[in-house]
Amino acid sequence: MPADGLQPTMNIKYRERHDGAHLSIIALRDKVKVGAIWLKIATAEELEGSYDAIADTDIIEEDGEVGFLNDLVVNKDCRRQGIGRELVARLRAFAAREGVLFLYVHAVNVEDVDPVPFYEECGFEKIGEDSGGDPYLKISSISS
Repeated sequence: MPADGLQPTMNIKYRERHDGAHLSIIALRDKVKVGAIWLKIATAEELEGSYDAIADTDIIEEDGEVGFLNDLVVNKDCRRQGIGRELVARLRAFAAREGVLFLYVHAVNVEDVDPVPFYEECGFEKIGEDSGGDPYLKISSISS
């Protein structure tokens, strides 16, 4: 096991699907989905009216296209194996190729797991909170 305590992501295959302004990446182990991530690329104005997570906030201030990480899931039995980090890395690489300069995520606790430390390890910075206290995070150096 590596020094960081993560098990290697052996036998994981990643499948990307790009459809216009949407990207999905699926992680498969032995043909079984073990993780997935979804991205929407749009202008700030387009995102403002279409996503409940950011509909009532002025959290996005950039001009041009930005990315909003809609969802990241990893099966409970497959966590702490680097799958989530690899999904975020692949998403960042895709966003960089598409010319996206900023990525946003609305990090909501699920199953009493605080997602903020994970996203901070992936390079995101906390930039605010919604009215319920769930944080917004942003990453502005997509390609690193």
